[in-house]
Amino acid sequence: MLLEVRQLTKSFGGLLALSNVSFTVEKGDVVGLIGPNGSGKSTAFNIMAGTFPPTSGQVLLEGKDITGLPAHQVSARGIARSFQLVRPFLHLTALQNVMAGRMYGHEPVASTHQAKTEAMAILAFIGLAEKNQTKAGSLTVMERKWLELGRALATRPKLLLLDEFMAGLTPTEVNAAMSLIGEFKEQGITVIVVEHIVKAVMNLSNHVIVLNAGTKIAEGSPQEVSRDPHVIKAYLGERYAAH
Repeated sequence: MLLEVRQLTKSFGGLLALSNVSFTVEKGDVVGLIGPNGSGKSTAFNIMAGTFPPTSGQVLLEGKDITGLPAHQVSARGIARSFQLVRPFLHLTALQNVMAGRMYGHEPVASTHQAKTEAMAILAFIGLAEKNQTKAGSLTVMERKWLELGRALATRPKLLLLDEFMAGLTPTEVNAAMSLIGEFKEQGITVIVVEHIVKAVMNLSNHVIVLNAGTKIAEGSPQEVSRDPHVIKAYLGERYAAH
């Protein structure tokens, strides 16, 4: 087992964002985390990534408790994430952005030469090799998304958290993103995907977790989840279920 989330609860003042949410993630899985807006998906991501601690509950990575560790320590242990609003270093080139990720995080390199070599390989993998000397501030929104993904990959994650990575993409770009995510499994990277493009999540994932109003309402294979009446009522809708 790679990740175990135990009874995760998070309150913001009087707002209960997560309530006793538990699940496990096996190594090599692509897990979809879905639910309506306000269901607690991003809160769960923020806790797992160390953005803020839970009110109660635990997060274990490979059996070791990482609950409440700051983000840089979580990254050093092997969890990387993307953000809904991409956050590259706009004044740095694409190459420098990925090099920064390679010099920190899990298993950082020992030299800038090695960081540059490996960063170029990552840029080639995500299709940005020709833009390696372009400043991130001059890239398109789509290119910045790919760059953020490259920077996350550069930290050598065991677990990659993708937060609505496909939002705003064209159908062609969504297909390209799905193909790329599908290749992560071959590299030994486990992925949890938060996404509102339901068909993409269902096609990518071998396991799906559904949140609603801060609680887990369903979990299982995409086929099982898509037929669950609670999920249909809370999120998918009858039109999706009919397909």
